[in-house]
Amino acid sequence: GYKRTYGRDPYGSYYSPGNYYDDTRIYFPLSRRSDRLPPKERILGLEIENIYGAIIVAAVRESSALNQTLGIFKLVALYDEELDRVRVFESKLDNNTILNFHFFENKFMDTNTKSEWNSDGECVYGRMRGTKLKPVLAIDSMWFSWFAFHPDTQILGAEAPPQRRGPDIPY
Repeated sequence: GYKRTYGRDPYGSYYSPGNYYDDTRIYFPLSRRSDRLPPKERILGLEIENIYGAIIVAAVRESSALNQTLGIFKLVALYDEELDRVRVFESKLDNNTILNFHFFENKFMDTNTKSEWNSDGECVYGRMRGTKLKPVLAIDSMWFSWFAFHPDTQILGAEAPPQRRGPDIPY
């Protein structure tokens, strides 16, 4: 009974300005809000053993490889430019080796083992060749949505603002 164009996003695009995604207004009531990030900041929401984290997608896109710690868990977020996707992995291997990634000459390199990795978390060259990183479930979301359900979230990302102390804004 409704006319809809299913071939396009009714809210606009993440990549073009002047649409729902870059407007800070929220069009429905929320149980709580936070000013730690812009409400519609794209994040990857993480939950590991009841510890919540939010990786800022733009920070990973900018650096290509982002090493972070969530609680006691060592993580790396890798940006796949071809698919415009961020993938998150544990960067501590079963043998307790902690990997430290950086992006150099269009390659993901681990400074500790001098190995080359791909964005799927697999070592393709070096002494760790054939090793696969354990993927971490990450939920693509916007900050306001993730925070409404997980207010104790740790923000992960190179440009994350300092964590605000005190109660967040109730709604």
